[in-house]
Amino acid sequence: MVYINLVAIFTILIFIGAYIVLRTCYKTKLKTYKIPKLTNHMMIAVMFALAFIVRLICAFKFSGHSDLECFEYWGGIVFENGPTGFYKAASFADYPPGYMYVLWVLEAIKRLFKVQHGSRMAGIIIKSVPILFDLLTGTVIYKIAKKRYSDVVSYIILGIYLFNPVVIFNSAVW
Repeated sequence: MVYINLVAIFTILIFIGAYIVLRTCYKTKLKTYKIPKLTNHMMIAVMFALAFIVRLICAFKFSGHSDLECFEYWGGIVFENGPTGFYKAASFADYPPGYMYVLWVLEAIKRLFKVQHGSRMAGIIIKSVPILFDLLTGTVIYKIAKKRYSDVVSYIILGIYLFNPVVIFNSAVW
């Protein structure tokens, strides 16, 4: 419970800080400040690399919620019984069939590399899809922000999303 409170407080502080920075950028010359192209691409690459590394560390360090065990179990069942036999063989499944196809592929990867059920590596493999979609969402957010704001403001908006503790928690820890 203490960790959840700390994450909530940290998230609130990030948003307050981001609001202050964005407000300052809007009122000053930073609103129209342009960063050279090469630096622009390097900045994006560094932000995404750091976000990916943070998520990998969190995925490795924290074992996750009981949902992770369900995902591994469902992946094994759909791999052994196929998509058509999954709902007959599974004793409990509250996710739609589309995600079972994702778990089927992830289970195939686990078995290809002989990753043991319940291991940290199995957890990282299961968490890889949400982590990937976090980064893709960051790309979409950056592209939208880039159309409306300067480079600096777009980086700040991207950073708010990529390094938001709640987003990281949802994909890499849970």
